[in-house]
Amino acid sequence: MQSINDQIDVLGATVVALTPQSPEKNQAMIDKNDLSFDLLHDIGNDYANQLELRFTMPLPEQEVYSEFVGRH
Repeated sequence: MQSINDQIDVLGATVVALTPQSPEKNQAMIDKNDLSFDLLHDIGNDYANQLELRFTMPLPEQEVYSEFVGRH
């Protein structure tokens, strides 16, 4: 999203990301990746669920993701 954020801004739109991560982790991600859009904290994914954006990741993808996260 960061790579096209300027193009979206020119169109008069705003990029935001919704995440269940803590505000501290969101800020760390913003700082690390020099993001110019907001990461909104959605505790328990409740708002994402209301928007029908919440889903369960299939087990094979969960395993891959767990390995990736474990490296950081």
